Amino acid sequence: MNLIFEGCDCTGKTSIINSIVKNSDKSFKVFHFQRPPEHMAKSQVREFQKQMFFVHSNYLIHDTDIIFDRYHIGELIYGKLYREYDIDYIEELEKLIKEHCILICISASREVIEKRFDNKGMPRYDLEKVNNLFIKHCKESKLRKIFIDTSDNTVQQSLEELKLKLQEFNCADNICLPPSSIFGAAKKQSEK
Repeated sequence: MNLIFEGCDCTGKTSIINSIVKNSDKSFKVFHFQRPPEHMAKSQVREFQKQMFFVHSNYLIHDTDIIFDRYHIGELIYGKLYREYDIDYIEELEKLIKEHCILICISASREVIEKRFDNKGMPRYDLEKVNNLFIKHCKESKLRKIFIDTSDNTVQQSLEELKLKLQEFNCADNICLPPSSIFGAAKKQSEK
């Protein structure tokens, strides 16, 4: 099963991903999609990012046990807000990867995100706007999707919620595997 985690900074994406990797009996490959190189000319950034998304889509199509810590929704938002370009290839990209992954949209309240930012000493930006854009674009996505609000949850509670929601995607083929295949090791250890 391949998972794409999307959400504003400090919503808990990376903490949940790290917990999955730590407690899974699978060997997940985790990719954190980064912003483009800073030295790149602005005129080249959009095309560079597009190429990177389509190259990385091959992992989602031809491999299993892949987790992306941000992918195309993040670029849709940050590309427009901070790099001043529109992304017009989302629909094309989602058609390629639709049968090969599940989109996990992680959100939290503005107050919780601000507190997490402050605890990490990170500079704030328009968090509420960005968080709402992630929710909006995740809802509009054509991918199979799960929404988790981490505002009142610990990482473990969010992980348990994800586990329950993944059961809806228990497919008969090799594209979707039962959640026990992801969380099997954690369950085995808790039974001891």
